[in-house]
Parts: sequence; C-alpha cells; structure tokens
Amino acid sequence: KLTKKPPYDPLKDLAPITHFSSFTYFIYVNEELPVKTMAELVAYVHKNPGKVAYGTGDSTQLVAMAQLCAQAKLDMIHVPYKGTSAAFTDFVGNRIQVMVSGFELVEQSKGKARPLATLLPERSPILPNVPTLAEAGLTPLTTKPWSAFFAPAKTPRPIIDQLNAAFAAAFKDPKLQEYFKVRGSVLQSSTPEAMQQLLVEQMPVFAQAIKTFDLYRN
Repeated sequence: KLTKKPPYDPLKDLAPITHFSSFTYFIYVNEELPVKTMAELVAYVHKNPGKVAYGTGDSTQLVAMAQLCAQAKLDMIHVPYKGTSAAFTDFVGNRIQVMVSGFELVEQSKGKARPLATLLPERSPILPNVPTLAEAGLTPLTTKPWSAFFAPAKTPRPIIDQLNAAFAAAFKDPKLQEYFKVRGSVLQSSTPEAMQQLLVEQMPVFAQAIKTFDLYRN
C-alpha cells in the first residue's frame, strides 16, 4: 500500500539485517488481447489509447507498470486493487488485460495469461522462452521485486550481526533453496550494509515513478 505520509522513515527508523529473496515477475496480457509480443502490445495500446486496462495489487506492480507506461508512452486505464487476488480474478475474466505477476499466473489462469517479458535482467529458467524487456526492445525497469528482514533502528549491532549470521546459515539449506526456486524466487542473504544500499537505491526509483505517473490520483 502507498501512502503520502507513512508513519515511519525506512532509512532512519529501520536497521537492515539481511536481504531475503528476489521475485521473478513477468508482464502478462490476457489471451483475448490480440498481441503476442511487447512490441505488439505497445503498438496496440498506441492505436487504442485509453481502451486497455491493467491492474495492480502491490507496490512493486504499481511502480513497474508506472515505469513501463512512462517509458513506452502507454495510455492505459489503471485499476488499483487492495491485493493481487482480486486483480487476478479480474484479469482471468478479461476485465483487465495487462498485469505484472509471478510465473504461477500461467498455471493458475489455466492458459489465459500470456507472458510477454520478464522484469529480470536475464531470462528466467522457469520460463526460458520469455524475453527480457531489453530483448523486447524496451529499457529495463529499475524497480526490483525484493524482500528483506529489518529490526528497529536502535537495535545493537551485535544483535544485528547475530541475526544476520543465523539467517545466512538458514538460507543455505538445500531444501529451503529448492522450495523458493520452484516458486520463482531467489533466496539470498546479504550484509546489513548491502541491504541498506539496495534500500537507498530503490527509494528514489519508487519516488520518481509515483511522482511521474501520479499514482495517488487513483
């Protein structure tokens, strides 16, 4: 959820412990939309401004689609949802035609979801035939779907280090690695400093996307 004035400052009020996982996201269209590539989607939307709808149910989807629409000059209807489940239901019913989601959408939609590109910088081994945005002729998005563990800002450093080491050891479990892999996620630890750097890098990405596309208007 996006709010104009969140009750905390992530850079001041949170102490990064470690990166947790990165998600594999794809740009999908409903099979009823007459496009099979990103180039065809861009051309179709340009010919039909304001007639194609996309849905978002989390902040990563919001920012990714905002960046895509801004760079490709896509005039689409944005339908915001309180969660991805509701967006998924409308996507399958063709009430919205475009959606950013994980690879599981292919199976859950029973063939109604057509993946056009991955948000990763390289092709995903899960859907190796789906090109990257760069391969599709578009500029890669700078938003990164990730999750992490944080503690309150004033948590003593020895405790942060102890937690970091415990998470890093747990993440090496082959069964845990496989569990996340088959679900399209990369389980990977980091130093607190590396996680802080990622947070610093991603905050302006979200801020610029929100400012450029005026996400609060919806």
